[in-house]
Amino acid sequence: MAEIMAYLKEKDASLDELRNEIRELRATEDDPGGIKALKEDVRVCKALVGAARKAASEKTLPPVGKALRRLIPALTSLRAMLPAARMAEHIERALQAMESYQPQDAQSVASRSLLQATDIAMKAPPTLAPTVIRDIESAKAQVDRSEFGAARDSLLSILERLTNEESVHSADRALAAARMAQSALDLSALGILQAQLDYMDQVLSELQQKIEGAITPLAPAQPEQGATAPAAAQPATPEAAAAPAIAAPPTPPTN
Repeated sequence: MAEIMAYLKEKDASLDELRNEIRELRATEDDPGGIKALKEDVRVCKALVGAARKAASEKTLPPVGKALRRLIPALTSLRAMLPAARMAEHIERALQAMESYQPQDAQSVASRSLLQATDIAMKAPPTLAPTVIRDIESAKAQVDRSEFGAARDSLLSILERLTNEESVHSADRALAAARMAQSALDLSALGILQAQLDYMDQVLSELQQKIEGAITPLAPAQPEQGATAPAAAQPATPEAAAAPAIAAPPTPPTN
């Protein structure tokens, strides 16, 4: 809160103006769940695997090595961008803060990290992340009450669910296969190399299908502060109130 107030003082802005800035920023986000970026990342990985498989089938090993050197960082980046992995990163930060910082600093850092994890959870497609919003919010409440022991237990339980999430597990399998392919290449074990590349292509195809089918949930619209729901129209006379309602004619279809 102190940081927000300092920002307002520096910008000579009010809280209402800050709310408007945040609302405009959110409105300009065209990829709130990171799905478009994930789609591009998995396509990059698929293309690199395809190039490596083609070169391996032709027994031209230098291009395989070049593709694998690009593929492993690309897979690492893809994994890091998965919603469950991003939430896990913030939870790890919260756990580290509670283990290493003084209580006041631990509370501040952990609470902020869990707020960021909650934001990711709210935007994450249900096909790419487990439902953990309430669990994270409950753990954050424990942190805010300085109940660090209970919060740590809650976060470790959430972390296990996130690291075992299917998309993260798929990315881990693809990474393991890429490293095994690199080892097979170093040993000129072409049969193992081809098998690992084929397996990686299969795993990435499954992950691509899951990512391509992901739909980011839309947050429910919130009423403006101080706004009230419009009052129902009242009949002008008692006779009008007693009269039966007449259905409006259906709207003709537009061509």
